[in-house]
Amino acid sequence: MTGRTEEYKKKFWKDFAKDLEDAKEITPEAEKDTISLVSGICNTATVIKNIAVCLAEWKWGTTNNFLYKWKSNIPLSSKKHISLVDAGLDINIAFPLMLPPHRNIDLILSFDFSEGDPFETLRKTAKQFPFPKITIEDKDVKIPSKSCYVFEGDGDGIPDVMYFPLFNNQTSEGKVDEMREKYATIHISYDESQVKELLEVSKNNVEKNYTQIREKIKQCVQRHNLKRTREAAAYGVMNTGGAMEEKNKDN
Repeated sequence: MTGRTEEYKKKFWKDFAKDLEDAKEITPEAEKDTISLVSGICNTATVIKNIAVCLAEWKWGTTNNFLYKWKSNIPLSSKKHISLVDAGLDINIAFPLMLPPHRNIDLILSFDFSEGDPFETLRKTAKQFPFPKITIEDKDVKIPSKSCYVFEGDGDGIPDVMYFPLFNNQTSEGKVDEMREKYATIHISYDESQVKELLEVSKNNVEKNYTQIREKIKQCVQRHNLKRTREAAAYGVMNTGGAMEEKNKDN
């Protein structure tokens, strides 16, 4: 209390002593309330501290891994604990879950419902995982001109991707900015009519490309079957009438 007068210091300590005396006479109810308040403050401090640690170590939702030591050929089985994170904090779409090599994915149909750059999730994924090359014309970056964009993989670890931006000039012509504003992320709830409108827009995106989707699926199936046939041939096995038979090595 540097700079305070002597009178102020005497009054301060006198009031402090009185407060200590009064504290001895706290009723059980008041004591209970005080303990509850202190407990709440401590719990809040613990939560803040745990969040700070998670932020520093970039760990989220640490939980026991139910696959731990189940099977050796499952990548996650070697980890006793796993950390879960909201996809919205990174790529904002579940591409990483589909891209491990053991999944053998041939085709991904991806429907975009995020705010902002509609192609951001594609570019982020392409930087981190085996993914098709993402080439978008400058005019489409702001407002997509098509309801479906097809990005070709290589059929050998990199899948084909059919990408459907929700709002585009093919199914929401002239209303893209209006629809984006109406359904911005900041709006946390929609009424029934709005939900129906969104579903209708999404449905139109699929209907517009129904034939293209079917053709792409057929193409991927044919490519996959050809790949399997080549692999079988390499291992001395051939496909006859749907059954796999070992080649006669003497021939």
